Amino acid sequence: MNQNATNNTAPAQTDNQTIQPVEQFKGYTLEELRYNRAMMALKAEFCKEKMLADLQAAKSQTILGKLQRGEGTGLFKSGVLGKMARSLNYVDYILVGLTAFKTIRSITSLFRRNK
Repeated sequence: MNQNATNNTAPAQTDNQTIQPVEQFKGYTLEELRYNRAMMALKAEFCKEKMLADLQAAKSQTILGKLQRGEGTGLFKSGVLGKMARSLNYVDYILVGLTAFKTIRSITSLFRRNK
């Protein structure tokens, strides 16, 4: 496979083109550094705001989010259970869950002993 002389991938240089030396990078100026830092801080702030907005939207789609906004149905909308559910924080939910778990475990252990 011989290459044809006209099929060169490198462009031919003419005599009137002068080769200019490539400038060496000497670093950023203080203004450029300050600008880059400000841009990075701005991008980080936008990302933080977007993440918080996405988290808030995800929270509002859960059952607890709907209860806190008063969008429940039946007893949860305007009754005592709705007011109680809106006033509880996460620690209270954990404690209620643990209490329910212990109660269910003790009931199931009674049935296992009778077998």
